Amino acid sequence: MKAKRRILLSTFAAAGLLACIPTAVMAQDAYPSKPIRAIVPFSPGGATDTLARIVFKGLSEKLGRPIVIDNKPGAGGVIGWHALAEAPADGYTIGLGANTLPPLGEMYDTLPFDPKTSFEFVTPLATVPNVLVVSSALPINNVADLLAYGRKTGPLGYGTPGIGTPQHLAGAQLARATGLELKHIAYRGTSNAMADVLGGHIPLAIVGLPLALQYASSKRIKLLGVATSKRSVLAPNVPTLAEGGLRGYESNYWWDIIVPKGAPPAVLQKLYDATEAVLTSASMQKTLHDAGYEEMLMSRKDYLEVLHQEDRKLTQIIRDNKIKLQGAQ
Repeated sequence: MKAKRRILLSTFAAAGLLACIPTAVMAQDAYPSKPIRAIVPFSPGGATDTLARIVFKGLSEKLGRPIVIDNKPGAGGVIGWHALAEAPADGYTIGLGANTLPPLGEMYDTLPFDPKTSFEFVTPLATVPNVLVVSSALPINNVADLLAYGRKTGPLGYGTPGIGTPQHLAGAQLARATGLELKHIAYRGTSNAMADVLGGHIPLAIVGLPLALQYASSKRIKLLGVATSKRSVLAPNVPTLAEGGLRGYESNYWWDIIVPKGAPPAVLQKLYDATEAVLTSASMQKTLHDAGYEEMLMSRKDYLEVLHQEDRKLTQIIRDNKIKLQGAQ
């Protein structure tokens, strides 16, 4: 009788222990068990939205659950990132981040979230190399020509898609690397900047490589070099600016997956593993290359270090050049 009683007590105790296991922990094992919302902080149909839809489609197939795109554009991404920062940290709301997100607070007097601490940075996705283009009407064919021409003529204007964009920051970094006096000319969009280079109204522009390649065949612009550490798979015949003499110069932009701070480690790992599997697929890489993107593959530990170094670099550039944006409250 006493033996039976001990067995019953042991059984009830085990059941009690199971009941004490948090449901969130058990849910992590089954993650994801329902559709995932993906906040894209830019407008539908743009380049960033295109990337998001390519990658999240593959990620949805890998995870076996729908991923619903929720575009929340405005204020250079701030509106969408704010919405993500306030979402539950359970892995069912993810977002598209960028390498320019962590230093964003340097450009605004106030933000409704902390770009450095409000998110978990899960994994990089893809990058687009910046490229320095010059009007074909100018006697500039390489970096050495640019340095000689700039020192002789004085300030050189360079066009970008706008204040605080990755291209603007690349130009500020270029001025520091070359010692040239470069005047930033902000446009409403990359195409407008390219139009003025083609028309001979400005000498230089810094734009994404895919757009520059569309115009290069016209022979009305020259591609002086990509701002990456090695040549791009998108255009292996285009040299890097470092090859031209600007050793150590690197300034590109990329996107990553981010989630609200506090998401369970098991969820972060599941998202990382699934995304890595998607990006290593030959078919996905071809799709990305055809659309003008290069996949980024590295461990999460290495990525966090890269992101930290990028944040320090961009923060210094923003402070040195007193770059400020308005409108994010």
